[in-house]
Amino acid sequence: MHQGRSSRRASGFRSWAVVALSMLAAFAFSSVTADAAGPLACSGTVSSASLHNVVVASGQTCVLDESAVTGNVVVSAGGTLVVQGSAITGSVRSNYGAVSLELGEHGSPTTISGSLQAVGGGPVTLRSAKVDGNVLISHEPAGSSPNTVCSSR
Repeated sequence: MHQGRSSRRASGFRSWAVVALSMLAAFAFSSVTADAAGPLACSGTVSSASLHNVVVASGQTCVLDESAVTGNVVVSAGGTLVVQGSAITGSVRSNYGAVSLELGEHGSPTTISGSLQAVGGGPVTLRSAKVDGNVLISHEPAGSSPNTVCSSR
């Protein structure tokens, strides 16, 4: 009887571990999957809009001016994101693109409730921006424009 309990505990632990790992994997990939309509492919200037999940394609420039993004923003290699006085409730991830977070025309700061991750590309500019999560700027190429962080938290 003692062996039966032990194997049930081990089996229960394995089941719990499989469920936990499955949930962790689903959470990790949920930030990059599109909603039913898909993310907005942003190019040009978007003013005073409410958006969900935004993608900036290679070679495109997206300016979010006094807008709100519920979800994440992804900047592809060679893309440029300029955010002016906007609120992003998710995270911003740039893979070899450029990111600039600035004050809006009316003095409102840009806020990101999640994290900012900028890998390669650049430059990254934070002027009077607020990022609630982590900020990671890495693998900037030698000789590229310098990154700027001022009056931000």
